[in-house]
Amino acid sequence: MSETGKEPPQSAPSILTEAAYTENWPAHLARPDGLIVTIEESRGAPWPAGLSVADTIWRIGEHGTTPPEGARICVVDGLARAAAIAAADPGLFVVPRAEVARASRQYGFDPAQDNSGFKTYHLNPATVTAHVIHENGARLSLAQWLEKGNELGFSEFWLHGAEAEKAGSGFPCDLLKHAHRLAPEARFWISGGGRSAAHVETIAPLAGLVALVVTDDVLADLAATAEKDGDDTDSGAQDAQAVTGA
Repeated sequence: MSETGKEPPQSAPSILTEAAYTENWPAHLARPDGLIVTIEESRGAPWPAGLSVADTIWRIGEHGTTPPEGARICVVDGLARAAAIAAADPGLFVVPRAEVARASRQYGFDPAQDNSGFKTYHLNPATVTAHVIHENGARLSLAQWLEKGNELGFSEFWLHGAEAEKAGSGFPCDLLKHAHRLAPEARFWISGGGRSAAHVETIAPLAGLVALVVTDDVLADLAATAEKDGDDTDSGAQDAQAVTGA
């Protein structure tokens, strides 16, 4: 916090996209700040011009193939898998990813009322939480998942909004706000639901956001918006280390 007591301004989030390797980036799309490539899908695909192994953000797929030599950042689904990869390669910056859903509240009869002639139907307090993550057969609240991630030494987390993705009406701002309240020192990658440049503008100022993982729809709208505003600059993909602040 600054001397004036005000929060410092939120820096613009990096724009990342998941994509297979392409030799030439489509002209109608904005160049993202970083490419996230699933390792298994990259095999045999043409290497993008100007990018090295170190410049790419690698994502470990279901088969668990390790990143190539020289990789600096990788994404792993699940805290346990992420911790194992981080332990195996201390020089790799690992970002755990999770699909987050809104918790469904459950109602029922209190077992303590079994011998009573009058029973009340009530909310089960154990199910009251804003967001949940299902991982390895366990149901964790977002608070539990972030606390465990912090204990494992992670500082950045990729949260994918499941409901937002289905709705397609914007990034899950409520999820980011909730996560930032729970872990104010953590940095978050957010994905799901974004379909336009306007959706980026809505979530970009929120605290805790370090990166947005977007689709081609967003990249196309960002390019169209930049052209409309007279911005013809093309910075290309940034160094992957700068993208996350690792």
